[in-house]
Amino acid sequence: MGGIGLVILSRPYLIFGIAEKFCHTEGGLRNMTYQDLLLLRKMKLEGQKLHSQLSDARQRAFRLSTSHFDGMPRRSSHDHDRVEDTVTRLADLEEAVHAHDLRRLRLEKAVYQFIVSLPDTRIRLAVELHYIDLVPWESVAQIVDRNNVDYGIKKAVHRCLRDTLDPE
Repeated sequence: MGGIGLVILSRPYLIFGIAEKFCHTEGGLRNMTYQDLLLLRKMKLEGQKLHSQLSDARQRAFRLSTSHFDGMPRRSSHDHDRVEDTVTRLADLEEAVHAHDLRRLRLEKAVYQFIVSLPDTRIRLAVELHYIDLVPWESVAQIVDRNNVDYGIKKAVHRCLRDTLDPE
């Protein structure tokens, strides 16, 4: 990727340079597809669920680890096994969340690079809102088209993506 980076509203954009329309995969470089946009949206939703599960698991582990401070004697071997199992599950979940986040961030970077290459400012904003920020089309239409909810922006985005992206 060429160019100088700038962060506006915590979003990476290029001031000038080459805006790439391909993404990095394990198999090398390939052109961005509509499926990549859908995959990013799906990964972000899955990531929210994973982070929620991780938070819940941490709370359960904390409750389990602090349950021994009431002064009552406990069966140590059973409680020790529960704590060990909980810590193991928590570590596995943290690893899965981390791996998921890395894959999502790589794809998100490629999508941002693609968004920069789009010709129309309204289309760029709509694609970013819907596919990256997970805003539903009705809200995107209200934001981009100033309270017009007739989904004209959705049609314009799909037309632009059809003309810009590789079919797949």
